[in-house]
Amino acid sequence: MAEKEIKEALRSTYKQYYEIKGMAKEVRQTALVNLAEAMANQGNVMKEKVLQALREREKQRNSARKIRHLRGKICTGSTTMVSTIDSEGNKIEITNQQEIEQAILDNNRKKFLQSTNIPFYLSPLKEDFGFIGLTLSAQAALAGLYESNHNLDERVLEVIAQWKMPQKVRDLGPLKMKLTNESYTSFWKKAREETSCYPCELSFFNHESWCL
Repeated sequence: MAEKEIKEALRSTYKQYYEIKGMAKEVRQTALVNLAEAMANQGNVMKEKVLQALREREKQRNSARKIRHLRGKICTGSTTMVSTIDSEGNKIEITNQQEIEQAILDNNRKKFLQSTNIPFYLSPLKEDFGFIGLTLSAQAALAGLYESNHNLDERVLEVIAQWKMPQKVRDLGPLKMKLTNESYTSFWKKAREETSCYPCELSFFNHESWCL
């Protein structure tokens, strides 16, 4: 077979695999019901009791698996596999080192640039508010007095209107906020290596696999 045909066959196989994998939970429950019925007939006991015992055992197995995962016994060592989406929308698994590195770089680039097209990263709001919110326009927004000579989207103006500082907060006066390099570094030294900045994705530190 030609390389193109092999890749197409592999892509098709993976697609079928994930379709079947998506039905795993339903198929598992059906298998438990059939097993309970067979065990009940063989042991002359009620099917409902056997099924309840099997489901309880299944629940305990799942709990134990989650505990092992949280304790780091499943995800140890370096990254050996990543799951990502190809150009045709199919989920694929990558095990080649160079492809893994490129997939991680592409994914990180996508995440870091996902906000580049929002209104506050474009003119004129970029100039009005800057990147740290210390401009006169930012102060005006906190006071509820922000106005613009540009034709801004009404939804953007509604967002800015929500930034008005409540009077109770304003009455407290200037807030004393100071974060030194030492305190920042000290905090992150105590953080676990498995800490991820994305709630739905693992970081690639000390994990065998992760999903892009």
